[in-house]
Amino acid sequence: MDAMRSEEHRRRVPRRWVLRTAVVVTIVGFLLTVIHPTIDEGRQARGAAEEPATCLAPFHTVLDGADNFPGGEPPLNGESIAAKCREAGRTRYRQGIVLMGVGGLAGLGVAIAVLRSRVRERRNRVSA
Repeated sequence: MDAMRSEEHRRRVPRRWVLRTAVVVTIVGFLLTVIHPTIDEGRQARGAAEEPATCLAPFHTVLDGADNFPGGEPPLNGESIAAKCREAGRTRYRQGIVLMGVGGLAGLGVAIAVLRSRVRERRNRVSA
């Protein structure tokens, strides 16, 4: 009986770690799609110091087609900021989608493994 429990425990521990990792990877992927990226090139206004520019959320850039042109008083380098923000948004969105897909597939793999082991256990109980 103890041998069966230790065997079951050895199978459960890796599954739990894979499932936890899958959840973390999925959450990180989601955050990459919603957190506003910043770029090094900031607003250039007459006589003002340059500071980093904050872009729109990557999902706005990709799904809504946002132009990312800085609001307020138009800066001298507004088109350059908008182009870099669009590129940063597209890159972060792709990275987030890939991570969410990897996390989802890993979670699905664990779910399938758990279901298969439960079905196998039931068959063993019925046949015994």
